[in-house]
Amino acid sequence: MLWNFTRKRDVGFAIIALLVLVGVAPQARAQTDVAFIPHTSPYPLYLNPEARRYNIKWGNLEARFITSAQVEFNDNIILSGTKPEGDISFGPDLQIGFQYPLSKRNTLEFNVGLGYRFYLEHPQLATFTVAPNSKIYYELLFDDVKLSVHDSFQVSVDPTGHPDISGSTTNAQAEISNFRRFDNSVGVQGDWKPYEDLTFSLNFDYAISRALTDSFIGLDADTYSWLASVSYKLSPRWIVGFQATYSWVDHLIAEQNNSANLVAGPFFSYKPSQFITVSGSASFSFNTFDDHGTTADTSEFSSIVAQLAIDHRMNSHTTESLHFSRSVGQGFGHNYNDTYTGQYNINTKLTSHLTVSASAVYEMFKASGTLGESADRFLLYFGTGYQLDRHWHLGMAYALALKNSDQTAHNYKQNRLTLELSRAY
Repeated sequence: MLWNFTRKRDVGFAIIALLVLVGVAPQARAQTDVAFIPHTSPYPLYLNPEARRYNIKWGNLEARFITSAQVEFNDNIILSGTKPEGDISFGPDLQIGFQYPLSKRNTLEFNVGLGYRFYLEHPQLATFTVAPNSKIYYELLFDDVKLSVHDSFQVSVDPTGHPDISGSTTNAQAEISNFRRFDNSVGVQGDWKPYEDLTFSLNFDYAISRALTDSFIGLDADTYSWLASVSYKLSPRWIVGFQATYSWVDHLIAEQNNSANLVAGPFFSYKPSQFITVSGSASFSFNTFDDHGTTADTSEFSSIVAQLAIDHRMNSHTTESLHFSRSVGQGFGHNYNDTYTGQYNINTKLTSHLTVSASAVYEMFKASGTLGESADRFLLYFGTGYQLDRHWHLGMAYALALKNSDQTAHNYKQNRLTLELSRAY
């Protein structure tokens, strides 16, 4: 009787948490681009804390509290190839997180990064920011079933996350500097392990995206996604499986066409050694679009998408990774972008106080439509951080975004230099 009561109580907590999450964040959609592509960002990558790295403990509660001040120089905030506009932004940031075990089998986790940005030459662009790693996560375990409720959210101010957007994309170049969006994705996932090596998963996500200014409201949309997968551990080195995703996108403004998407195919993970992991997937993607919007594009996508990742832990101080992919993503002014990507990352701890991170990304994409743009981009990131003492950390980063398009007006080059001082309590 006690076990039944606990189980019913946990299910009740999950339902309440899901209702709360849907209620508190009803206006955003998380981006569905390949997760491992870290586009140039106004926040140095090395400052993002590990999800479970906490610096405060109070009873069973583990928490982290980090404040920082940041200054950034950006020589092309409007991504223009002809008349770039530079500016210096600065502002405070606050990162808060906690992990609390509600019971031996249930955990509640919350992480959020908040900030505010001021601009010297463009004060009208001052805005709040929410870091991409912000989330709420609640996990329940009973017998061979794991149920998790998750909510992730961010305020994005970086238009380079969309390869087809540049300074000449809009009627007025200044509009691109107003690129500010609130994205939120809330969902529930169930994992069932009837046997030790066999796992069935079912996931539902409701995601919404809203512009925080009048610019790019045509991208405002609601997305509903179902994902089902089965995986089997063949050996300590091999995991194989099959997954299928069905989603549909409803745009609020009659500019972009609504779409329905079906993606299905096998995936695998292989560990040739304890230091190397090779993973990948290949799926058939079928994307259809209606005539909801004013976009003069009747194209549909029907082809293979895939990704391959090689992760290598060279030693206790250095890790590197190599990724390749073909993906299809939402277009702006057209239905979709067909993108090929290659990326190399390396992270190393040179001394007990000094860390270095670097990333190089090459993208080649083709926009749908009869006059669709074809372009390639090169994204470079280099960051270094120095731990001054137990609490204080100094970081510096450089990011380059370079686009070469068959439509000359869409070319651009952007340089960013960032300096940040943070304190962990």
